Amino acid sequence: VVFGNRSICLRRLGRLEEALKDADQCVVLDPKNAKGYLRQVQVYLGMSKWEDAFRQADLGLQCDPKERDAMLEKAWRKAALEMLQGSWVGSVHKDLGGYEQTFTFRGETDLDIEVL
Repeated sequence: VVFGNRSICLRRLGRLEEALKDADQCVVLDPKNAKGYLRQVQVYLGMSKWEDAFRQADLGLQCDPKERDAMLEKAWRKAALEMLQGSWVGSVHKDLGGYEQTFTFRGETDLDIEVL
C-alpha cells in the first residue's frame, strides 16, 4: 500500500521515473494484486509509453477475478486506443479484391476508411 500511494503522489508531482519504481515494487511484492499493475499503467500512460501501458494492463487483468479493477480495464482500453491512433495502410486479401486501404483512428468511436 505504501509503494502504491507514494507512486500516485510522485506521478501527480510529475516525477514519473520515481513513480514507476514504486509501482514496479508494488508488483514485485504482490504480483496477484491488480492495483500494482494499475499504478504501472498510469505512469506509463503519463510517459506516453503506450505499448508498456497496454502490456502491464493486460497482465493486471489476468489477476484473480476478485482483484480485477474497473480502473485497470479503463486504462487498458486507453492504452490500446493510444497505440491505434493515426493512420494505417494495408492490403485486402486478393480473394476479396486485393485493393489497398487506409484506416485512420480518431478517438474511441471515429474511424475513417479510404480505398486507395
